[in-house]
Amino acid sequence: MAKILAIDNELGVLDTLRTILVERGHEVIYALSGEEGIAKFEKESPDIVICDIKMPGKDGYTVLKEIKKDPSKWRPVIMFTVLNEMADIRKAYDYEADYYITKPFKVEDIIKAIHTMLALRDSRIKSKS
Repeated sequence: MAKILAIDNELGVLDTLRTILVERGHEVIYALSGEEGIAKFEKESPDIVICDIKMPGKDGYTVLKEIKKDPSKWRPVIMFTVLNEMADIRKAYDYEADYYITKPFKVEDIIKAIHTMLALRDSRIKSKS
């Protein structure tokens, strides 16, 4: 279905995401840091990115800015974080996040976000044709 890049510095979170998404037919690539995530984004060309905000080194906001800087490489980005204050959410959307999920999360929230982002991606592709 989709190639998904998950970026989080917590391996347990990445393993959980991978299990949930692979069971539903998605391919999951993951990165344990913002730096690794940006490199894998460039190399792998995923369909969707799921990114934590609080990470050492390049945080999720920095990753988001890097991913969104080139419109020709546009991909939907889901921010996936424990930060649940309105200021954090607003900042993510100001940096062009496409969806925002807080941890702890429900499986159905992730699935809904993936379906919504695939529909967004597909509508962008059709509008460019």
